[in-house]
Amino acid sequence: MTATKSLELQQIGEGLAGRDTRAEGETVLWLHGYTLDSSSFEEAWSFLPRFRHVGLDLPGHGGSARMTPGTTLRDLASRVVDVATREGALHLVALSFGTIVGLEVAMRHAKAFRTVTLAAPAIAGGPSDPEMARAYQRMSMLYRMAGRIPELVRMWLASPAWRGVETREGLRERLAEIVGRHGFEELLDRSRMSMFTGPPQSEVEIAGIDARLLILLGSNEMPAFKTCAATIERCVPRAKREELPGVEHLCILQAPEACARLIEAHLLAG
Repeated sequence: MTATKSLELQQIGEGLAGRDTRAEGETVLWLHGYTLDSSSFEEAWSFLPRFRHVGLDLPGHGGSARMTPGTTLRDLASRVVDVATREGALHLVALSFGTIVGLEVAMRHAKAFRTVTLAAPAIAGGPSDPEMARAYQRMSMLYRMAGRIPELVRMWLASPAWRGVETREGLRERLAEIVGRHGFEELLDRSRMSMFTGPPQSEVEIAGIDARLLILLGSNEMPAFKTCAATIERCVPRAKREELPGVEHLCILQAPEACARLIEAHLLAG
């Protein structure tokens, strides 16, 4: 794993924190996975030195404020676009959980970004992995019974979402450190997660996306995410799909060099 200097957390929007490489070049806005934060992308950024990278901590994650009940996915997409406008971001990259927000942005704000990259994409109201659903249920039960105890983090890191991270030296330990800072309060109050899960994103709406779209997927990805990727690729006229051999769910984190090459080509072509 390439050694990277951790970037300082800063406020980049109302109630929103993140990290900024402050490099020269066009600006790319990044959205992370569930229970992670913007620091999870720092190694991937080191392989994309031609660009400035701004990583946003999603609500309830990292340094950003808690998720507010009643806030919708559309509201969150608008906040992301506001940050992008202030920062001058021309490109959007999202991973896993963050792709639901990225997809909403691409659907509702057609001119906000020149290119969009969705890695391990999910769709609000779309297919879900049964094993992951069981993991969420077990975690919710444990949180209600015992609160936020270390076993909760261990249980989450044992779920299928994290398969493959052990193949990259130091990655599992680094991600476990980030997850260890997450509060998991959304497990007790599911309304706090509503902004990430609804309303459902329909194929008709997805088909209206006009941005140049790159889909990144590990060849060993969970079937539900492969189905989501296939749906997006089929619906979006300017979508291109790239599969990474031997890679699991968190493809940008497990294979940052390979993903960076594909992302760079996509950004430069945009």
